Amino acid sequence: MDLNALSLEDRRSWQLNAAAIKHACADWPTAKIIVAQNLDRMDLGRRVAPGYVSRCRDLLRLGPEAMKAAFLALDDDGQVLRSIHPWAGLLPNAERLAILRATRRPLADEAR
Repeated sequence: MDLNALSLEDRRSWQLNAAAIKHACADWPTAKIIVAQNLDRMDLGRRVAPGYVSRCRDLLRLGPEAMKAAFLALDDDGQVLRSIHPWAGLLPNAERLAILRATRRPLADEAR
């Protein structure tokens, strides 16, 4: 499967995760702390199934390349992991907004 085979929403999620992971890899020691804190909050709030939080913690221990490979995989497991969003706080808002704008659905006027 390639990125173009994904739905618009899945492609947007992939691009947001890829951008956040790029920032995480640039400063892994800091990113590791932020992601661990995000996973702690998810665990406390029971917002995410415990098995997925556990899977993310395992990947976090394995390092940035393992997380990158798992989260950006174009399979069902990658799609589920991308939906968890443990990267909060790593992607600058301007970059996030640029991705959202670039991956939005065309407005009715633009489709004509």
